[in-house]
Amino acid sequence: MNLYSACLFVHLLGFAAVSGAIVCDVIVHVAFFRSVRRQPAHAPSLVPLMHTLGVVASAGGVLSLTSAVGLLAPLGFAFWSSRWLIVKVTLFVLLTLNGVLFASSRKRRVAAAIQAWATPADGTVTPFAMHAPHAEVASELLRLERHLGAFHASEVLGVLLLLAAAVFKFQ
Repeated sequence: MNLYSACLFVHLLGFAAVSGAIVCDVIVHVAFFRSVRRQPAHAPSLVPLMHTLGVVASAGGVLSLTSAVGLLAPLGFAFWSSRWLIVKVTLFVLLTLNGVLFASSRKRRVAAAIQAWATPADGTVTPFAMHAPHAEVASELLRLERHLGAFHASEVLGVLLLLAAAVFKFQ
């Protein structure tokens, strides 16, 4: 197996990690907010999984980026000025920034809201389902659900566009 083939394998592995993490994150998002409504005691257990999926997507992005350089280098970076590659790189940067700047802060706020929901105002820890959420925590969770839903829609669309740019190379 030559270096180019190895880089291509790693590139596809990184892309699979990113796209798989995005799909799994959508599923966890739906399960989390469904759990908040139906079985609140189970909702906090999904928060660490949200964080883990973000780490998997980031690791896949790093693999894809480093292997992309490995794919271009033997060709003397001949495709660097190609429109399809510029589109792919731009989409990759936008998806990465969207995840880092938008989703990570929202997921931290979800974790904080769930913690505020699970802990009463007096600071004593009680079972999660023993008390109803405060109105401001509930409205914060609803707002975060909408924001993360928009994030997931943009990520799925971005990955599909990235895949289309990779498959249908245009000049």
